[in-house]
Amino acid sequence: MTYLQPIFENIPDAIKSLPQFVNWKAEQREGKITKPPHKPGGDYAKSDDPLSWSTFEACRDASNKFDGIGFVLTSNDQNIALDFDKCRCPAFDLIDPAIEQHIKDLNSYTEISPSGRGIRILLKGSLPVSGRKNGSCEIYSSGRYVTLTGHILPGYPLTIENRQAEIDKFYKEVFPEKNISAIAEKHPAQFFTPDDRLKKALASKTGPEIQKLLDGDFSAYPSQSEADLSLCNHLAFWFNGDEIAIDKTFRESKLFREKWDRKHFGSGETYGQHTINQAVKGCKNFYSALPRIERNISPIGEKAPPVTEKTTDTLTFPDIMSGLAGEFADLYSSYMEAPAHFFYIAFLTCIGSFLNIELASELKTQPRLFVILLGQSADDKKSTAINKTVKFFQDVMTEFRICLGVGSAEGLQKVLKESSHVLLCLDEFRQLISKCKIEGSVLLPFINTLFESNRYEAQTKTATIYLDDAHLSLLAASTIQTYERTWDASFTDIGFNNRIFIVPGSGEKKHSFPLEIPELERVLLQKKLGDILQFVGSGLKVNITPKARELYHQWYMNLDRSIHAKRLDTYALRFMMLLTVNEMKKDIDEDIVHKVTQLMDWQLQVRRLHDPIDADSAIAKIEEKIRRILLIGAKSEHDLKRGVHVDRTGLWPFLQALKNLSTGKEIAWDKANKTYLIVSEK
Repeated sequence: MTYLQPIFENIPDAIKSLPQFVNWKAEQREGKITKPPHKPGGDYAKSDDPLSWSTFEACRDASNKFDGIGFVLTSNDQNIALDFDKCRCPAFDLIDPAIEQHIKDLNSYTEISPSGRGIRILLKGSLPVSGRKNGSCEIYSSGRYVTLTGHILPGYPLTIENRQAEIDKFYKEVFPEKNISAIAEKHPAQFFTPDDRLKKALASKTGPEIQKLLDGDFSAYPSQSEADLSLCNHLAFWFNGDEIAIDKTFRESKLFREKWDRKHFGSGETYGQHTINQAVKGCKNFYSALPRIERNISPIGEKAPPVTEKTTDTLTFPDIMSGLAGEFADLYSSYMEAPAHFFYIAFLTCIGSFLNIELASELKTQPRLFVILLGQSADDKKSTAINKTVKFFQDVMTEFRICLGVGSAEGLQKVLKESSHVLLCLDEFRQLISKCKIEGSVLLPFINTLFESNRYEAQTKTATIYLDDAHLSLLAASTIQTYERTWDASFTDIGFNNRIFIVPGSGEKKHSFPLEIPELERVLLQKKLGDILQFVGSGLKVNITPKARELYHQWYMNLDRSIHAKRLDTYALRFMMLLTVNEMKKDIDEDIVHKVTQLMDWQLQVRRLHDPIDADSAIAKIEEKIRRILLIGAKSEHDLKRGVHVDRTGLWPFLQALKNLSTGKEIAWDKANKTYLIVSEK
């Protein structure tokens, strides 16, 4: 990820004189991006160790070795830092209106965070505690360091102002002491106090077991995670599935620990949310004195994750196919066996490879895509979808330039010099991977850079590579197994895999002898493609309506922060342009945004299931694949065998992987439903 480079002169003078500065560098740990502090010399610093801090000047001078600079908050001064995470949309320079009102009320030094998506405010004052967090809002006065960018928000003071009264008002509103009572008053018909229910639970036959768990005694369980789930199972029954009541009671128990609020492995939920959801879903009966409460409310202090459609077998492509791409997909899939969405995405990739479309945004986003169609085998007709789609465009446009293979960066450079808009079209994606792995090759960084840029320059031992007007798109096919396991660290470290839009699908046997597509229907589609070319002309700048922008803003602010969500916002902007032109619209409207956000939510789930597996042994790879499949939902052994392709991996490694995960208490066998399910965090 690219971070904002500090504008040092804008950092307030009031703190520059304090020896409380550090440098920071982003690191990936256990699938998450962290920003640990460093000394200017390179060693790690600590926010609670003054000897590891430095002066502003020292950190500024060493900044070229790091991603940024930071300031440590201490109890020795009155500096307070307030963070609003994921409240700003860089594409449209839009801030969540509710957050913007808080910023106006506090009216002190305000800057944009390193990612460009958050806002930080520095103030003078005091807090009743050293720090608090509620969802995406954090406020601290000591014990933490904060990154600084100097990218100030126009219209606000350049100095750190004393705002005690405003801080007190803000703290009371955002960090109320009695969250449960506040919700009960606001929704009296949908809420019940858990005290009476808990008394009934403790007086029941299972009361002694519940009391032990509340007291933190999990000696009867193989692990505390299983004890956590057991307590939530009891509470789910007695509280009629009320997530808020379960969460409140669990937090008051001695089983509660910091892990409860940490992100759960492989999902957008916290460990606590995941455990409660598992308990509620697994509860077959509820205490009957009150009706079952069903509502989409996450545990107190957390925002509900975006809702995404999941299926028990495959991740179904969203129902969004419309416009010319939709007509093309419907026609070709009715005569051929490749799934319709293969044709749909291939069509959008082709049209985005040459159309001169620009988003009316400072980002200057282009509509180019890097797409890989994934299938189990030749039966899924991945290459058929690619070849037929490309042929359709070639019949209409003589200047439609494709490259069917590449052996080196120098070779691709030659193609791009002949034509500035090129679609790299590959029947086997593995061929590209193997070429990128050749020692001394710069093909990987070359293609990686051209995903977002139109320029590239590199010096090799034998040649100079330079391009300044290159528009590269990618449309390739791969089996799922090859895609998941053919990579190495050189690809994931450079972020190549999150530049790929993966499209899995399964072909359907329906035509033993496919008939020819009627020429009249093909010609009608070709004429409509000509209409789109005329509509775009020499260039088209696509705007977005206010309502559509607000809809996209809401999705963007709630976008999952996992590694699987990287560049999904980039793809959202690209697909918004493509779908707008595909439907011959002048502006991005609410319908377009709704379709694109559905598509991005689908892509997030697909990535979680199929992203490259980084494991050292065959069994470890199968274990990881089982985890991913079960994160979608419980599965029978038969479904797991199909999911990991046991016919290729072998039965023994599969059974050993199941045994390892079961022994490690990561998965469990549900006897009643005859399925495996995830039971604890990895």
